[in-house]
Amino acid sequence: FKYFGKEYNNTKFILYLHNDPRNMKSLKTEDKRKQLLKKVDAIITVSNYIKSCYLSGLEIDSNSKKIFTIHNGIDRWLNKFPKKEKIIVFSGRLNDDKGIIELLDSLNFVLPKYPDWKAFIFGRQDRNLSLNLIEKINKNKNLVFMGEKPNYEVKKYLERCSICCVPSKW
Repeated sequence: FKYFGKEYNNTKFILYLHNDPRNMKSLKTEDKRKQLLKKVDAIITVSNYIKSCYLSGLEIDSNSKKIFTIHNGIDRWLNKFPKKEKIIVFSGRLNDDKGIIELLDSLNFVLPKYPDWKAFIFGRQDRNLSLNLIEKINKNKNLVFMGEKPNYEVKKYLERCSICCVPSKW
């Protein structure tokens, strides 16, 4: 809150969390989470698990009542599902937090058993990732690294795919 000037005195501050705060630089410690909880008007988490992570090690007090869980939701509007192809798609950051290593290991295990399926990986490789993703991708001819592409191009694959993988370690 040191970043906001006096002109924000009447502004409500609500933090929306969808990752484990204990792995975030500014919220790693119990003390930092406790301090932030005192300053914000509310914290919204996407799951009870993330809420419990935030409260881990904290004393339950009146400030704890400022944390709410609102699950991610979708509005189903399709009456009939479109015909899909035997395609698997991942699109996102290629970093360890997103579980890309586990996904690639799984695909390298499963795809040889289903040679009529193909998997497409979209995204830019994180420089901090120690393992060579391209090497893992090149293990299987049905696993294709697409690199970073514009959203409209990724969307074309998502419209055709039967499985969209959204791994995460959280």
